[in-house]
Amino acid sequence: MKMHADPDSVEAAFYQAFERCDLTAMTRLWQDAPDTSCIHPGGPLLQGAGEILDSWGQIFSQASPPEVRYRVVNRLQVDGLAVHTVEEAVRPGDGESDPTRLIATNIYRNTNGNWQLIAHHASLPMIGQQPRRGPVH
Repeated sequence: MKMHADPDSVEAAFYQAFERCDLTAMTRLWQDAPDTSCIHPGGPLLQGAGEILDSWGQIFSQASPPEVRYRVVNRLQVDGLAVHTVEEAVRPGDGESDPTRLIATNIYRNTNGNWQLIAHHASLPMIGQQPRRGPVH
């Protein structure tokens, strides 16, 4: 299992796994703990790595690899936890549709020097939000 020395490297690996529809890579990023959680846009609360990874497997099996870009808009790190607020732009694998813009909160925990994802909550932003303040990468 690849170790991640900081939250940014886990985040980059998360979005890369998402863009590649790579469940094996996605599995390595999530901490296997009962308090691990995920909420996909419009979806229910998923708890535990099993439920979360099952949901990603379903998403990946039903889609062509999307184009995924993200931009961290806020970071907080304290006592082995990191919280990132992220703007996501997800373009379906057809390459023709406009990207869907999402706001996500990603939470990471450091255990024995390895940062892992413990929560991902993505939702559609409210209409009339402030314009973006920079490029999404």
